Amino acid sequence: MATGKAVNANVLDAALDHVIEKVTNIYVISTSLNIESWSVVDGNYLASTSMSSTSGDFGYTFTKAAGAGGGRKLTIPTVADIDIWGNGSAYGVALVDGGAADDAKVLYVTSCTQKPLTSGDKVNVPSWDIQFTDPV
Repeated sequence: MATGKAVNANVLDAALDHVIEKVTNIYVISTSLNIESWSVVDGNYLASTSMSSTSGDFGYTFTKAAGAGGGRKLTIPTVADIDIWGNGSAYGVALVDGGAADDAKVLYVTSCTQKPLTSGDKVNVPSWDIQFTDPV
């Protein structure tokens, strides 16, 4: 007989809380490669801005909730008017724990609608979700 699988919502929330507590910057990136290291983000970003859940100039509200079909999700808020630093096509968005440049950690990367970006303009990143599902 097979054993059922389960995970407590607190376990999933702990991973989401880590993102909320650690994110310092959001980057719009020009690659669809497997992005796990800061050096890949640093070498391929077109736009960036500070982002944190703390109050102040860059305070954003992150919302945790039950995920569709089970599990937990974190809604990343809309980030508007991000300065574009380079020319190219946007392929993804990365949330980064900035730290010192050599200690930066990529927390989460998602795809985005491919869009050409031009240096000197601004770009908006709409709200999106990180979701961890219940085990199956």
